[in-house]
Amino acid sequence: MISFRVLDPLLAEKYLSGYTYNTVFVCEFAKSILPVKRVIIVENKYNLMKIIELIPQMRDTLVVWGCGYKVTVLRDVPWLDEVELYYWGDMDAHGYEILSNVRK
Repeated sequence: MISFRVLDPLLAEKYLSGYTYNTVFVCEFAKSILPVKRVIIVENKYNLMKIIELIPQMRDTLVVWGCGYKVTVLRDVPWLDEVELYYWGDMDAHGYEILSNVRK
């Protein structure tokens, strides 16, 4: 399962009936039709809530909860190769190891 938050209210309204926070199967997320330009992968739920607090709205942007080490499931999402991809994680040994997995 992938949890994500749409930071662009116009995209949320047009494609998701106004819902901004969703959880879907990875196979469904891989077929996403959201025309986003930026995806921010966050390490854990704390970071997910923090980024939403700091950046409540950002055009053409999606925040994805990477579920820590389970972030490797995002390899099955081909459209992530076509967007600006950012990682927001803890600056500790686990955070850097997860970042390494994201880069792969």
